Amino acid sequence: MSEPAATLTPEQIQARQLSGLARLVELGKAAREAEDVARLGFVIANDTHRLCPYRQAVLLLGPDDRSLRVQTVSGLPDADRHAPFIVWMQRLARRKQAIPADKLAMLDLQAMPERIRAEWSEWLPTECLSVRLLDLEGRQLGVLLLARDDVWSPAEQTLLAELADTYAHALAALQPTRKGLVRRGLKQALAVTIVVALVFALVTVRVTQSALGEAEVIAADAVLVRAPLNGVIDEVAVRPNQSVAAGELLFTLDATELRNETELARHAAAVAEAEYRQAAQSALFDTRSKSRLAVLQGRLEQRLAELRYRETLLSRVEVRASRRGVTVFGRVSDWQGKAVSLGEKVMQLADPRRVELEVLMPVDEAVTLRRGAPVRLFLNIDPQNPLDATVQYASYRAEPTAEGVTAYRMKAVFGALDQPPRIGLKGTAKVSGEEVALGYFLFRRPFATARRWLGL
Repeated sequence: MSEPAATLTPEQIQARQLSGLARLVELGKAAREAEDVARLGFVIANDTHRLCPYRQAVLLLGPDDRSLRVQTVSGLPDADRHAPFIVWMQRLARRKQAIPADKLAMLDLQAMPERIRAEWSEWLPTECLSVRLLDLEGRQLGVLLLARDDVWSPAEQTLLAELADTYAHALAALQPTRKGLVRRGLKQALAVTIVVALVFALVTVRVTQSALGEAEVIAADAVLVRAPLNGVIDEVAVRPNQSVAAGELLFTLDATELRNETELARHAAAVAEAEYRQAAQSALFDTRSKSRLAVLQGRLEQRLAELRYRETLLSRVEVRASRRGVTVFGRVSDWQGKAVSLGEKVMQLADPRRVELEVLMPVDEAVTLRRGAPVRLFLNIDPQNPLDATVQYASYRAEPTAEGVTAYRMKAVFGALDQPPRIGLKGTAKVSGEEVALGYFLFRRPFATARRWLGL
């Protein structure tokens, strides 16, 4: 309890006044240094105790009594809106004429309704002082309620009135101004406009869908040179990318075994022919030899057929070019001495002036294509000068490639070129598809990936 002023000496009274003024200055400085309303509310509700002791303080903010809301309660870092005390304080503050209209005034407990008087002792002490926080123009910013058991002295009320002006000034500085509200409204309107414009663009703007795939320049209408029979390649007579004429030797198969088999077939045919001639001569005088003549003639024809077959195989060990062109295959050492089977591909004969583009489009990258869709080829050796082509063919089903990637195989033809690209060059092809909405273009791949992950 405060000591009565009559028992104090003038020096003690002056010292107490100076101490109160010093605390007033400190509280004003702390209020001005607050960076937001929450920190300022904490200073108002808790640090005011250094100037005037009290048991409980409640800071309510609002431009009028009907809109007052509890901002800070002393001793609590945060005011829970659903706590019983906070709910009771909200009901008390918004009750008509519950808080006096004066800047500093004591709450009259006897003028309160019976229900509030019954609950008052549960929540607040009897001596409750209301301090209204008003800006320079007299508009209300909030109300500070200070409650304790002792009576508030006139000196304390005077200090609180001065402190209320400092608190109101700091609180007004943190309140959003009309200019700030207008600026915030403009920013919100601009943000909404941008969002609406983006949504409108995603729906209405049309873009050309495209996809990338590995590409290789291949020969158009190339002649496949295959192994004519089972055997081992003995010698490759040409080199890769060599120009050859029609009838020129390309490679030969090892003919050692075929020559031996042909020689044996020739001897067997000679023996069968001798037996047949002998039986034909004897048939003039011997009826028994005449009956064997048909059997020996059939055996002779069989031996001759075997001989012709072996001679045919022997003639095919030398593989020659069926037309003029350029040889397309790997290294010579890869084929020389290699065992091949009938029909196995060994090389190609291609016209270097007639080329086309083969594109492997992965399934994840594939788009809806049509015949004649434009293609741009960026060669690995010259990506700055792309070549134009058009889709001629696209496979109906995807197939696994040599790298293990499932892809669609497409063929594209080049336009008029002064110098066609060399067969075997590789690069990246950009294939353009149909026009789609910008939103579909941007979110097609994320949606496809999400569907695979979620199993939709």
